[in-house]
Amino acid sequence: MSLATLSRGLTALGLGLASLAALWWGLAYGPVIETGLMSGAAATRCLAAASYACQFALSICGTEHPFGIQVYRPTLFLGAVSLVTAGLALSGLRLAFAPQAVSRGQMPPSQAFEGLPPPRKKT
Repeated sequence: MSLATLSRGLTALGLGLASLAALWWGLAYGPVIETGLMSGAAATRCLAAASYACQFALSICGTEHPFGIQVYRPTLFLGAVSLVTAGLALSGLRLAFAPQAVSRGQMPPSQAFEGLPPPRKKT
């Protein structure tokens, strides 16, 4: 597996999991925001950090939540952010070391920037 494939895979997996975490957060905190227990800005902080205020607002919310989801943990979101960060870091490493690998003869020039879009033509 090439470094480019790994970096793209980690980034895509992280973005998918972040989307899933945002959906989970929305199902849990949507009713909390609608009832006015927390503002949208305050509830957004609960996406990435579990606090007593977040847990308290979920526990006293008297409305019915979609699918009965009344618990949210930010672990999935934080893991997703870690995967995206790792994917982007690997992509940056690949780009940083590609010219050196070409100059040492470890990589053919045609593979140095594999997967990158072609340069824009000047108009």
